[in-house]
Amino acid sequence: MSNYQDAEGMKLAANTIRNMRRENEILRAKVDTMNIFATMLGAIVPRQSVGMEEDISYKLDKRAEEIMKEHAASMAPAAAPRRIRDNDVVQF
Repeated sequence: MSNYQDAEGMKLAANTIRNMRRENEILRAKVDTMNIFATMLGAIVPRQSVGMEEDISYKLDKRAEEIMKEHAASMAPAAAPRRIRDNDVVQF
């Protein structure tokens, strides 16, 4: 590939970037307009209250803590069984 072809590719890339920036500006204006309408409709139209689900990061932390506790409990030495002595009272 020659330097001239490289330069043509660079010009094409620069032009494409400028076109995409302009399209993004137009889309940003459209999104802003839609957000305004959504806000206005939300204030006018009553909506049914919907409960919120627990946050996924909270669920992950909670489950990780449970697993860590289970692991720690499994790694702890088991308590030795208590031996019954001759004068201990055993109830059934």
